[in-house]
Amino acid sequence: MKSKTQFLTIIIFITTLSLNAQHSPDKLAIASFVSAFNRFDSTDLEAVFADELFKKITRQQVIQFLRDIKANFGDIDSYYFKKVDERNLSVYILQSGNKLMRFLTKPTEDGRLSRFIIMDVNYNEELSEKHNKSSMRLPFNGTWNVFWGGDDEDNNYHVTNRAQKNAFDFVIRNEQGKTFQGDSTKNENYFAFAKDIFSPCNGKIVELIDGINDNVPGIMNRKKLTGNTLVIKARKGEYVLLAHLKENSIVVKKGQRVRMGQKLALCGNSGNSSEAHLHMHIMDKPSLKDATGVKCFFTHVLLPKRATTNRNYSPLKGEQVANPKL
Repeated sequence: MKSKTQFLTIIIFITTLSLNAQHSPDKLAIASFVSAFNRFDSTDLEAVFADELFKKITRQQVIQFLRDIKANFGDIDSYYFKKVDERNLSVYILQSGNKLMRFLTKPTEDGRLSRFIIMDVNYNEELSEKHNKSSMRLPFNGTWNVFWGGDDEDNNYHVTNRAQKNAFDFVIRNEQGKTFQGDSTKNENYFAFAKDIFSPCNGKIVELIDGINDNVPGIMNRKKLTGNTLVIKARKGEYVLLAHLKENSIVVKKGQRVRMGQKLALCGNSGNSSEAHLHMHIMDKPSLKDATGVKCFFTHVLLPKRATTNRNYSPLKGEQVANPKL
């Protein structure tokens, strides 16, 4: 998350639109995108994309995302078509000087893009699935909601990032499904903000970042992507990252051993975060630059809506989850 290349790997935009598998890659659409991107003409960029794209994300968000990409990547010098993948996405490699990125698209019949994904060119879709061996509990008390979680892009935008491919984002919602009440520009009005965060496992604190201001909701800090952060080395040699913690709320120290259920910090809205939430993922190395994500199964998870407790369970987007009383 600290490098410019890694920044490209963590954000994807997705819509769903069926397309005949025999439809050939649309060279006109990618050429129009590259031209508008290099000139950074927002009107022409919007025109490249089909209306379906804007059902899940606003036009302003798409333009801001591309603006951030351009700031890190620069102009596109050249590009070439690589393949149509198993999801029927056209894969292009874009080049800027000695920098490369992978651009995946799905063209519509009228030559616009209904879907696009930008990620590190070195991402390997064939990575073998790893499951955690260390015992894990949910890192909070009470009932929370899974905002992102699962193995596919529609349920978890993290999946294209090698280190974060099995990450979770957790929020708290009320009965109306909202994550806040009152003024949406104040962190304290978000239900998750300043809630206690606990260690999901036994281990040792090997990385600690603190002192990063919490964002005004909706305004993200793209320079400090994980915000206030803890990395715990579990006893099985797995590394658990907890991100976006509240400024100056961390109550443990680097090198300190912690036990499962021990209070670590408060939930915040720091880093690349639009509102108060907790990001958690497990990886096989301590550095995001070199790590591969490990799929997280919690030892016990209560699903309140179903009134069931599942053993060795990996939650999915939209589910309510809690730690059961054992």
